[in-house]
Amino acid sequence: MSHPITARLPDDIIKAIDEAVKSGVAANRGALISKAINEWLSKHSEDAIRESYRKRYASSNQSELELVTKLGLASAAMTISQTSS
Repeated sequence: MSHPITARLPDDIIKAIDEAVKSGVAANRGALISKAINEWLSKHSEDAIRESYRKRYASSNQSELELVTKLGLASAAMTISQTSS
């Protein structure tokens, strides 16, 4: 289902839209604008997902790395202490 939407756009954007339609990028203005909006939504949705994963796993990996480092240092200290005795 689609719905008509009215928008005011500057002359230079209308000219670019008309040129794109004329060159065959889309069948008409509405199709071109719909395609542009779908591409924008797709890209921004992907960016939001990537950012969410980056935030989630960047902080998690950092704390895990710190834990592994501390465990490694503790293990090394115990090994040194046992061999020194």
